[in-house]
Amino acid sequence: FGEGYPLHLAKVAPLDDFLSTWRVDWRGSAADQVMVRYALQDEEDIAASAVERAIGSATQRQASRNRLHAVVGSWNRVISPASLNVLSASVSTFRNAIAPTVIAPQLTFPSLQDGSSFRVPQGTDQTRFQLANTWSLVTGPHMLRVGGEWQRVDGKFDLGVFQSGRIELVQDFPAFDANGD
Repeated sequence: FGEGYPLHLAKVAPLDDFLSTWRVDWRGSAADQVMVRYALQDEEDIAASAVERAIGSATQRQASRNRLHAVVGSWNRVISPASLNVLSASVSTFRNAIAPTVIAPQLTFPSLQDGSSFRVPQGTDQTRFQLANTWSLVTGPHMLRVGGEWQRVDGKFDLGVFQSGRIELVQDFPAFDANGD
């Protein structure tokens, strides 16, 4: 923004997103191959909240923080030249928190919104466990594959909406006394 704009309207909206993946492969023998992979995402950002009007002020921003950790492992075992077993397991965690950047009631005018969004704070915590096994057999021109998978997801959703309140206004900044009082 140029000169003449209030300082609070010229705030930046940063996004810091760190991603990392590590992988290790190990061949224990001619029949065994093991793989382990770890992934991490560490993200923080400030962005506009959902705006129901044409314009949202700088106070309509929200701060988000996301953390993801995931570990996946697999073991491939060649049982015979025609038979293969694949066992895999994973665990992942996801943590998300969204908070207002300003604590104030949301003011909703016909053309703009001001104050903190009534939709925050909120957060999500999720932990997922997975276990899968697949056995394959090739016999001539045919292939038989049998397997199964188990998953467990533990989740929690924190919804702290409407903490600062919301005020609906019926007109934008009047320059005159509409009802004559």
